[in-house]
Parts: sequence; C-alpha cells; structure tokens
Amino acid sequence: MRMSKTLVMGVGLTLHLASASAFAQDTPKQATVPKAAQPTAPASIHLSQSESEVIDKLHAANKLEIEAGKLAKKNAGSAQVKQFGAKLVSDHTKADQELSTLAKRNGVKLSEVDATRVDALKDLKGEEFDHTFLKMMVTDHQQAIEAVEKAQGDAENKDIKALLNKTLPTLRSHEQHAEKLTATHS
Repeated sequence: MRMSKTLVMGVGLTLHLASASAFAQDTPKQATVPKAAQPTAPASIHLSQSESEVIDKLHAANKLEIEAGKLAKKNAGSAQVKQFGAKLVSDHTKADQELSTLAKRNGVKLSEVDATRVDALKDLKGEEFDHTFLKMMVTDHQQAIEAVEKAQGDAENKDIKALLNKTLPTLRSHEQHAEKLTATHS
C-alpha cells in the first residue's frame, strides 16, 4: 500500500526512529524501507532566511487586516466601508490559513502579532473611523505589495513563489478599493 507524502510527513520523526530501530535489527536486505514510507526531511532546509521572514511578515499583515476589518464591520459609518471590512476579514483569513499551512509544512514558526496599530481604531466611530481606517488600509496594503514584489524576486522555493504570486493581485485589489473609498469619504 502506498502512503501519501502528507500522511508520511504527519507521522513524523517518532515513527521514523521507531522504524529505523526495528529495521536495524533485521538483515540489510530487510532493512530497506519502501521509498513511499520514508519520512522526508522538512522542506525548511530549502527556505532562505528572507523566505521565512516574508512568510512571517505576511502572517502579521494578515492578522492585522483581519482585526481592522472586524472593527470596520462594527465601527464604520459607511455601509461601503463595513463591506470592505468584511471583505478584508474573508480574504485575509483565507490567505492566512494557506500561509500558515505553508509555514507549518516548511518548519517556519510564526511570530505572535502585535496589534497595537489596530488599537488606535478601537475608540473611533463613524466618519472618523472611516477616514483613519481607510488611510491605514491604503498604507498597509502599499507596504505589503512592496514586500511581496521584493520577495518575488528573491524567492527560490516554488511553494513560496506560488503563494506570493497568488497574494499580490488580492493585495493590489484591496489597495485600489481602499483608495477609491478614501476618495469618496474625504
């Protein structure tokens, strides 16, 4: 029976060590573990420092956009800004789930997110919230776009390249949407 790579990786190092110990007592011919059953080393050995850092930065950005979007759904004065907040929550939650899976698969430990920037929005309501929130979203998305574009040029890992290529259009869309809303709410 052939095991999937995901299942084998999930079994982990413990199974590998137990198997190696049991097979070590057998003859060399019997000691051969079928290739499909051999755990593979985590792909993290193929990630550069900058690739690991961009994963962590995108995770932090996603978490901040999710929290800001939740506040927009609650505190915004405009229905359009509330809808934009809901879109941010949805899109960044999905993106962060994919990113977290990639990080875990590659042995990248994601940092805790400091949400103090979002705290500045908590006490704002209505038009004041809309103005501050939209300005923050334009700036945050511009910074995220710059980081992703730079990382695209540096990335060598195919999974990271794919994630960056998938992320960039969404970030650009969010930034453009925030700019349009800013123009109508000034």
